[in-house]
Amino acid sequence: RHTSLMRAHTASDATADAVVDAKRAYVDAVRLARARLWRTDDVKGDDEDNERETDSRLTSTSLTTATTLARAADVANALANISRTLERACACASSVSEIEEDDASWLKIERAASECASASARFRAMSIDSAIDGDERLVVNALIAVVRDLGARTCDYARDSGWLMVGEMLSASGWPPDLRPTALQSFTWTFTCVDGGDDTDRAMEEMKVVRAFHALSATSEARAGFAGDESFVWDDCAAAFAEPLSSALRATFGGDEYDALDDEDDDRMRVDSDGPRNEPSTTSSALKDPRRPERLFACAKELTTQTPSAVRAELERVVFVDSPKSAVRVTRNYLSHLVHAVAEVVRTHICVACAASEDPWWLHVADECKSFDDAVSKNAYATSDTPRTLDALLHNQAHAEAWMGIEFEHALERSSAAWRDEKRWTRRVFALIDDGDVEFKAPSVAEIILGEIRNAIEGAQGLSRVDWRLYFIKRVAAPVLDDFLDACERRAVGTRGLGSLVAASGSWRAGSNGTHVIASAINACAFVAHMCRAMADETSVLEFGGDVVFEARAEKFEKFVLRWTDAIAEAACAQFTDKIIGDVFVGESHVGVYARKGDEDEDTDEDEDEETPRVAPSGFILAALGPLRERIEIARSALGHAAFNACWRAIATTAASTMVKRVIEVATFTPSGARQMRRDARAFVDIFAPYVTRQRVCYAKTRVLHEAISLLTCDVALAKEIRAALMNNDDAGVNLVVSKRRLDVDVLDNASIARVLATRADLAH
Repeated sequence: RHTSLMRAHTASDATADAVVDAKRAYVDAVRLARARLWRTDDVKGDDEDNERETDSRLTSTSLTTATTLARAADVANALANISRTLERACACASSVSEIEEDDASWLKIERAASECASASARFRAMSIDSAIDGDERLVVNALIAVVRDLGARTCDYARDSGWLMVGEMLSASGWPPDLRPTALQSFTWTFTCVDGGDDTDRAMEEMKVVRAFHALSATSEARAGFAGDESFVWDDCAAAFAEPLSSALRATFGGDEYDALDDEDDDRMRVDSDGPRNEPSTTSSALKDPRRPERLFACAKELTTQTPSAVRAELERVVFVDSPKSAVRVTRNYLSHLVHAVAEVVRTHICVACAASEDPWWLHVADECKSFDDAVSKNAYATSDTPRTLDALLHNQAHAEAWMGIEFEHALERSSAAWRDEKRWTRRVFALIDDGDVEFKAPSVAEIILGEIRNAIEGAQGLSRVDWRLYFIKRVAAPVLDDFLDACERRAVGTRGLGSLVAASGSWRAGSNGTHVIASAINACAFVAHMCRAMADETSVLEFGGDVVFEARAEKFEKFVLRWTDAIAEAACAQFTDKIIGDVFVGESHVGVYARKGDEDEDTDEDEDEETPRVAPSGFILAALGPLRERIEIARSALGHAAFNACWRAIATTAASTMVKRVIEVATFTPSGARQMRRDARAFVDIFAPYVTRQRVCYAKTRVLHEAISLLTCDVALAKEIRAALMNNDDAGVNLVVSKRRLDVDVLDNASIARVLATRADLAH
């Protein structure tokens, strides 16, 4: 029964063999399932309980398998009926004869198209039960594939039976138009034959057109149904108009002499006894010149501008009188076919010649394609699915790499010219709003680099596929950003950058020149990183996954900004440390200021000296703070707002640690000296006051110094308690924790606390 339901006749021996193979596979699956019913190898034991379990499992398996086979048989039956319908369509189409009258031929063609449409509708409406699985599912899928291929072939066969007659009708009506610009600009066209005739003849001709295009429309929709694709390529009505134009474009602007550049048997090299064969005329050669693609696109623009409206008007007047939407759909598909034909000339003729040349003109070709695609996108009948001629440059891997390589070299040439020009590094202030006021003192070179990236994004948007757009960004935009980052690195590490900064630190100068050179690179990278993240969030970039590329580059630029901002801070702190070390260890006079016993040591209120201006900060601290303050001001003038905030905070943190390690932990403090140290620390913190709006920010960055001062100036009994806990290794003891909390000590570790307490003279005994 199952095999009898599988009978189907096809239009080709290959399809017939495929049906036979599918029938055999289905019979094998039925036999396999039947054998599975009786397989009991997994049932062990001979007792009565095992026998009942065996009977139950066999019964359940039998029912399940029988149900599955029945459902698979229903699918096979439906597919067999569809195959019989396609068989009738093939029979009708194959019976069309050139010697019979046109009415009889069109009647057969219409019947074949109707059968194809009926089969396609049933094929689309089929649903496969999810219960069909295993071998049965494989067989059903194989049958579906066979019928799908059979349906597509039958629709093609039905279409071909009347295709020549449709072409003759269009040719008799004056289609395709002349490709001369003057003829296209004044182009008018109707389905009526150019020879004229009376009204009855015109009506008869138009009736044939109606029957022909309705049959084409039916076979097109049926074939799209079998293929599961609604692309314009399946629309035979649109193809009927586009195919003669495609041939005309290839003949006029293509030419064999360029299409076969890679063929060893190039016809251009063959000669007869009478001389070269197929020698083109001067006008023809000029139009076929691949170095002048603008001639092809000029003609194509006229075609896309003038012909679609004429096609739609005639389709609405004659063919789709009751369905104007169908006329619009065919017109849109016609425009897509036309653009595809232009792209084919570009791909097979212009790109081939360009790739074979020692001086390729890829940029010119790409610019012409983009210009044409932009013009087509403004056409009333263009959609998001309309092909793009720029895609023609990517159909061949070698062509794609050659084109994108030239695009990258062109972008790199303009970018490198900018970063080699010292004037381009002159800062320009960019005030942007992003989570508050953020100022980027970016040099103009950053604008130029970002302009190239924007151009690359626009170039990528000209491609239709998202993977091609991403590939373009990776090949063009990403390398430009990488090379610019390398240029910033070279600028920062050069003699005018880091070299000048380090030399200034050793000679006690402020290092203004080196700071400004490095800052210009920092500002440029900070702005580029910010804009890369902004571009990564754009919808057009997110569509093709370009956000990953720009986010990765933004991270690289941000790391550069952080690293070189720290370098400026480290240079300032290194000079500050050298000054501190030099003054502390040159003589005892500076260290002794903390060890001397003053009048205020006896019964003096701690807070009294804070309000009494009679005691100034230590001289050596003021001498060290002067260059540090100058360094900070230079950084403030050179860096953007965000970079400077990071810079002064790094300076504050590092210099505060220097004060603790190089001054507090190496000196001896009387109570008077501890209070003097507190004044010195306050003077140190005050140099950062102009740069903060919230004092707790400055406190957080210099906390290690504040904690050390708290340990130096706390009550003697509390200091002894903390020291005793540390000496007893009671790191986690309650007393130590409570004492540290009272003094708000959290950053300093126990070893540092012990070293600070060891400098107190009042704890020596």
